[in-house]
Amino acid sequence: YKQIYFKLSLTFRAIIKFQLSSLRNQQKFPNHVL
Repeated sequence: YKQIYFKLSLTFRAIIKFQLSSLRNQQKFPNHVL
């Protein structure tokens, strides 16, 4: 169970980072806003 949770958490973090970077690229937010 721990391995599955670890993989899910890594995937979730990667998705969040990708979405934040895409939002930052689209709307050009300053880094301190995020």
